[in-house]
Amino acid sequence: MQLENMSLASGFGLNTNIIETNLINLSAVITILVYFGGGIVDSVLVQRRNAIVASLEDAERRYADALSCLERAEEQLAEANALAVTVRSKGRATAQEGAAQILSLVVDDTARLEMNKKTLVRSEEAKVVSQVCLQAVTLAMRLAEKRVIQRLRENPTAHDKLVDQAMLSFPLQKTTVPV
Repeated sequence: MQLENMSLASGFGLNTNIIETNLINLSAVITILVYFGGGIVDSVLVQRRNAIVASLEDAERRYADALSCLERAEEQLAEANALAVTVRSKGRATAQEGAAQILSLVVDDTARLEMNKKTLVRSEEAKVVSQVCLQAVTLAMRLAEKRVIQRLRENPTAHDKLVDQAMLSFPLQKTTVPV
């Protein structure tokens, strides 16, 4: 076919010549393909169907396994929650008992410290009273000594009288002098 012979005005048309259109060859090829390829296509389709069925069965098995794992996990969660509640309640009870024991110890220690404080205060009071008495006696003795010394200076004979009185106040004892 040359371009020159082809007219620009020719449009779409239907070729009814069987030999030119190769319709016989195409029908023969399609028939052969259907006859011989049908088994292959069937086997491919059967294999594909079997693979899909196996995949679905595997998915169902995994789904059942997942459900059983979920049930076990839910049971374990329920057990863990129950255990947590038990541990919390025991912990609270133990904490309350511990707090009560500590409070009791604090009360006992406070009472003991109060007793020790009172004993210490009494002891310190006794010490202070003893020191005050000692200072008062010492002061009285010094004052008496000063008065005695002053009287003796004012009256020199008073000393002799004082010595005589002191001698008389001592009881007489018999003493033996070794020879």
